[in-house]
Amino acid sequence: MANESPRMKAEVVAAKSARLEAEAQQLDLDIRRELECVTKSLTSLAAMLARMRDERLWQFLPGFRRFEDYVRHVLGDVARGKIFELLAIHELTEGRNSIPAEVVERMGFKKAAELARLEPQDRTPDLVKAALVDTVPRIRQKVQEKAQRATATRATQRTTRVAGAQLARAGH
Repeated sequence: MANESPRMKAEVVAAKSARLEAEAQQLDLDIRRELECVTKSLTSLAAMLARMRDERLWQFLPGFRRFEDYVRHVLGDVARGKIFELLAIHELTEGRNSIPAEVVERMGFKKAAELARLEPQDRTPDLVKAALVDTVPRIRQKVQEKAQRATATRATQRTTRVAGAQLARAGH
């Protein structure tokens, strides 16, 4: 590898760039097809957009300086906040305390976006069930209440840890 000529390195870079450009174009086509098909799931579209963002594949498509520019081009004149809500909805189906995509789809975009505002550990089964049946304003209220309680609990835990550490240092 150390003996590669500059020409050889340039060919490797060009080949990688061509592969990524082809991958980006294919993913772009998949995203557009998903958008056109009304019966397809919102979570699937969100997952593809998250991949386009996370792997920075949008950079291999011509004409986009930012991911938001790409999304606006594909989705139309969508507010920046809606883009991030869509990506947050995808994150509901990933990682700790994930929610099955089918459940997220059943609760709908607005309620899923509200639920996505919570930390994963704060998304309780009861709250997820409520998002399936309650109205958007009611879910928004429940999420705000849960977030406030969680913030207060975390602040109390931090204070307790700090006080415990101070007592330990003082020799008590």
